[in-house]
Formats: sequence, C-alpha cells, structure tokens
Amino acid sequence: FVTDMIDSFVTNTPEILNGMQSAIDTKNWSEVGSLAHKLKPNLAFMGMDSLKDLVLKVEQSGKNSKNLKQLPANTETLIAKVNQAIEELANL
Repeated sequence: FVTDMIDSFVTNTPEILNGMQSAIDTKNWSEVGSLAHKLKPNLAFMGMDSLKDLVLKVEQSGKNSKNLKQLPANTETLIAKVNQAIEELANL
C-alpha cells in the first residue's frame, strides 16, 4: 500500500506543480491557490509536515489575492521542495 501511495505521489504530483508554475507565469493567482489546495492532502499523506505552513500560505495568498509580492517566490520555493521530495522518493 505504501509503495502504491509513493508511486501515485511521484506520478501525479508533478502535474499539479507544473500547473502552479504555469499559473504563476500567467499571474493567475486564484489558480495558484486552488492548486495549492489540491496539493495539501498529498503532502499530508506523505508526512511532509514541514511544508504545511508554506502550502497554506500559498493557498490563501492565491485564493485571496493577498501578499502577491511574495506569492511567486513562495510558490517557487514550494515547487522546488516538493520536486526534491519527488526525486528522493522516485529513487527508493
């Protein structure tokens, strides 16, 4: 079961991250927030509690169009950290 969940995370999460990057590029802040919301359960299931505050900040900033100066950098940090986790998990 755990192996299947890791495989699912490694396979499906990049699509969310790519969508977040595209939404940043087009300044579609509400989409960034929606995709962050979609990412939260994946991170929680994988035990990535260290990213909980960051993903919540990205979600709320995007959905509420607040802190827009920090939103791209916060989102890119989130994407980089999740991509690093994907890379590590893919090598298990």
